[in-house]
Amino acid sequence: MDGESWYDVAQVCLDGHVSNANVQAYPAHNKKFCADCGKPTITQCSACNTPLRGEYHVRGISMVSRFTPAAFCHGCGKPYPWTEERVRVAKQLADEADNLDESDKETLKETFADLVHESPRTTLAASRFKRLAKKAGDVISDGLRTVLFEVASEAAKRQLWPGS
Repeated sequence: MDGESWYDVAQVCLDGHVSNANVQAYPAHNKKFCADCGKPTITQCSACNTPLRGEYHVRGISMVSRFTPAAFCHGCGKPYPWTEERVRVAKQLADEADNLDESDKETLKETFADLVHESPRTTLAASRFKRLAKKAGDVISDGLRTVLFEVASEAAKRQLWPGS
């Protein structure tokens, strides 16, 4: 914290709700449990204990922004609990799609990992996702957007939900 700029530590619940994006700067805002859902909060990766990256501070500059927690740990690359849970729920939603056969359901579920990771496979995954989500129907498609939007990569968001 002595330098010109630094990342604070974030406190996030297991479902991904931000309790405090500035644990070090504003410790009075810390909460053991989420005010939105009641789940426990964490301040470090459960896999490697790296602190969750919070707001970025630049000395002498006050910024106002809506903080969104990362989907993956910057220390070990593993998904955070909220990312894992959203992908798990998306897979359950895909299984609910009566308009898809088992092969289509499996193909749709396979797209999720490539939608949350930005990679060369993201474009292919987005194409398959759009085709299969449309075939699954509006209820499933809308549910998948709601569940995956917060953890989808920026490239996937641009391709799947332009203007969002």
